[in-house]
Amino acid sequence: MTRTGDKKILRIVRMTFRAEALEAFLDNFDKIQPRVRRAEGCESVVLLQDADNPCVVSTLSIWA
Repeated sequence: MTRTGDKKILRIVRMTFRAEALEAFLDNFDKIQPRVRRAEGCESVVLLQDADNPCVVSTLSIWA
């Protein structure tokens, strides 16, 4: 992930939502993700959803 001298931050945020709130979060994430990707230093942003419990989601972002 890094070359000698490069410093990066991997930010992982794990969240658990009530079933009735999940769709609103996913919609909001879709709207906000492009802005986060354009932020200075952001190299990547992904959303992962737990295969066994879809109410558990994680965001992973890499920052330089």
